[in-house]
Amino acid sequence: MAPEVLFATSDRAHGWFPGGLSPSDEILREAVERRGRPVVPVVWGGPVERGASVVLRATWDYVEDPGRFLRWLDHLDEQGATVQNPTAMVRWNLHKRYLTDLEARGVPVVPTRLLARSSPVTLDDVRRSTGWDDVVVKPAIGATARLTVHEAREGRAATAAHLATLLAAEDVLVQPFVASVVGEGEVSVMAAAGRPTHAVRKRPKAGDWRVQVNFGGSDERIDLDDELDAVARLVLGALEDVPSYARVDLVSHDGGLRLMELELIEPDLFLDHAPDAAEVLAEVLTAPG
Repeated sequence: MAPEVLFATSDRAHGWFPGGLSPSDEILREAVERRGRPVVPVVWGGPVERGASVVLRATWDYVEDPGRFLRWLDHLDEQGATVQNPTAMVRWNLHKRYLTDLEARGVPVVPTRLLARSSPVTLDDVRRSTGWDDVVVKPAIGATARLTVHEAREGRAATAAHLATLLAAEDVLVQPFVASVVGEGEVSVMAAAGRPTHAVRKRPKAGDWRVQVNFGGSDERIDLDDELDAVARLVLGALEDVPSYARVDLVSHDGGLRLMELELIEPDLFLDHAPDAAEVLAEVLTAPG
């Protein structure tokens, strides 16, 4: 019997989906199993056998205990597991300082101030140094808008207090609010083995600015045009290694497309919008070696 592929999921995902796999990941599972490799969903954090094949999928709650998640990655390495994406890449992508790394490599990113834990910097300090009149404050390790606030909606005093509270506990990102997200939405370009496969536009619900479905956002497949393809390839080409899968989240800002986030750990790949791309990715995930 062919060796199984472990799809790493989470207790949270099991609470939402049968077997802990989203509709998108179910499509990927079927594509992998058509290639003769049985897929077994496992909750991340537990032991794996020597030489296991692990695909990180719905490990959504890792942001609540990143130290435990990093220790689990160490365990995967100690067991000689084949992990996709590779653990070194995942460690780098865990903390959003990667945005400053990519900017230094020539990638157009949304302007970002990274503030270290316990920094005395205040919201007024950021405003004076950047000139930004409306900002978003978020943890440097985060997902699904965890502890993310928008100044214009929360108010200056509440946002300043939130920044101080976050800085007491963890590293923080401050970015200008990207107004185009409300009107145009955010575009995600998915890629397999460094090659863009499809694109999705995500929009917030009326009156909101968060595009995640958890907050009422919607998504639809759009054409992967030359501009989206080129920007996604620029981002992926700046990496030290080629990821098995990636999601490149782009927004319109300051006259062009900018990288909002590069998701290499557990992104929704929207394969329910693009079953053809699931076949491409399954080939990557089941390739020998």
